[in-house]
Amino acid sequence: DNTCLFTALALLKWGASVQESRVTGARLRQQTAELLRSSVTQGLPLSGVVFSEALLGRPVDEYCAWIQQDTQWGGEPELQALSHLLELEVVAVDTESLTTLTYGASCSWPRRVYVIFNGTHYDPLVHAAAAMPRDAAQTYPEHLRSFPPGDEASLRLAVRAARDAKNRREYMNVAKDTLRCMVCQELLGGQSGAAEHAKKTGHVNFGPP
Repeated sequence: DNTCLFTALALLKWGASVQESRVTGARLRQQTAELLRSSVTQGLPLSGVVFSEALLGRPVDEYCAWIQQDTQWGGEPELQALSHLLELEVVAVDTESLTTLTYGASCSWPRRVYVIFNGTHYDPLVHAAAAMPRDAAQTYPEHLRSFPPGDEASLRLAVRAARDAKNRREYMNVAKDTLRCMVCQELLGGQSGAAEHAKKTGHVNFGPP
């Protein structure tokens, strides 16, 4: 769903179950919006970045109202704000390109966590020892979900996981690929089509055709 980034970071921060992390993630969405507002209006640096309306692409009040809607996907500004809010170095690994972006690298946060992005969805990356069985009620100990900042061994494992997912074609290019609404099964033209569909119907669960 469209709260996946917030749910993933809640799970990686506190190790709660997916069920509990969804509830916490909804609160994180609200807190993230307020942090972004403070960054624009008060010059608050978020993991080293001071945001402006130009960076957000719209007036700050409009942006904050928009990102608080559960039909909207979190992205780059939210990753920066969540790194600051949770005091975590956050590494996002892109499944299609295998590139990594690190948020909070200059902040000396005590732990590093990983999320994997497939073009439409963020998942938390945890050590293989915690990954099976996949159970919504399962909890995750800290040493299996977070790592020392700058840890190269865990970075290699994260990129390997993304490469394995890419080989299984578990990614989507939302600018090019067709999406399917998993509620009503309608085929949609990429991210813009999905956003318009969500606005009209309230459906927010999208996947491959």
